[in-house]
Amino acid sequence: MDLLKNNIKRILRWPTNDHSEQILEDFGFVFVHIPKTGGTSVRTVLQEYGPSSQKYPKVGKHAKAAVHRASIGRQAWRRYQSVAVVRNPWDWMVSSYHWWIQTAERHEKLLPMARAIEQLGSFSAFVNSSYSGNYITWFEARDYSEWIIDTNGEVIVSRILRFENLHEDWMKCIAELELPFGPLPHENRSQRRAYRDYYDDETAALVAEKFADSIKRFGYTFD
Repeated sequence: MDLLKNNIKRILRWPTNDHSEQILEDFGFVFVHIPKTGGTSVRTVLQEYGPSSQKYPKVGKHAKAAVHRASIGRQAWRRYQSVAVVRNPWDWMVSSYHWWIQTAERHEKLLPMARAIEQLGSFSAFVNSSYSGNYITWFEARDYSEWIIDTNGEVIVSRILRFENLHEDWMKCIAELELPFGPLPHENRSQRRAYRDYYDDETAALVAEKFADSIKRFGYTFD
């Protein structure tokens, strides 16, 4: 539905159109921000060069690639370089849990959900809950790969960076594309021990099942 609405709004020049922070026409660049993958650092760098000069149907900072494509049109999408960051799913899940119990309460609309997750009492209970199984942070989704694929399951983002090597991947990306963007700061660092220490065999298997598509696409392993 979001894709259809954004296509209609783009064509009709909908009056609620807005400037996008993640679409930079002057550089032919779009950033797709998958939650909990270091995207805040990327957006911090892009702020110096944006927002967009054109107006697009307003989408959130975590809009999926297909929604961005519908907003700017397929012709522009084919011309632009689109970038997203992926992350080891087991590490991602631990980061998500800590975000819920340490940070999410700052957002009023998320307060009931954050308190419910805190009341679960443990990471293991979180992984076994519907909050883990049915959501990517607060978005209803099973796998973060949904942010970068189309309805046919094809990846439509032109460059995939890895959180584990984000600073190196980012510098290589902007060098190859001859972009003037600077190096990344580190934003939203959570305080926690190594992600492997949070798991037993059962919870590790549940995360592997949830993120089966991303694990297959990007070759991630628990170790």
